[in-house]
Amino acid sequence: MRQKQIEQPVGGPSGLTWDVAESLPVSETIKSQTGPLKQHFAAYKERLRNLAACGINTVCYNFTPVLDWTRTDLSYPLPHGGHAMRFDLLDFVVFDCLILSRHGAQLHYSDEIVETARARFTQLSDAERMALTNNITLGLPGASAYWSLEDVRQHLNAY
Repeated sequence: MRQKQIEQPVGGPSGLTWDVAESLPVSETIKSQTGPLKQHFAAYKERLRNLAACGINTVCYNFTPVLDWTRTDLSYPLPHGGHAMRFDLLDFVVFDCLILSRHGAQLHYSDEIVETARARFTQLSDAERMALTNNITLGLPGASAYWSLEDVRQHLNAY
């Protein structure tokens, strides 16, 4: 059904085909090897079989726990007037080290970027810090409307 919508949208042929499935979600149960693993593996295999039955043989996936496809800006303005999602390492270091305050986070970055992040953090208003937090937590797998910082910490602690 979806393939036909892509190939034959209202108004005529698009010239497009659906050949790749990007980000077939891998459950946290599989990633953490906890809970009903057999059921989660069975469901994942079934999704792969369903895609193959549609002729989609290239599937991308991500086994990164919790913070996998995180973006720091979900509506970054572009010169032509459009918007795009964006990842800025410095903003992520601000979040990771100074907002989330993940234990040992500073050890994963150079001293230079941590110092630059500290300076950036002091320049951000409370509203900008909240926007950064919301942008990152809204992009998390399994997140509904919002994950609190404590929710993120708890999920990270599982790993």
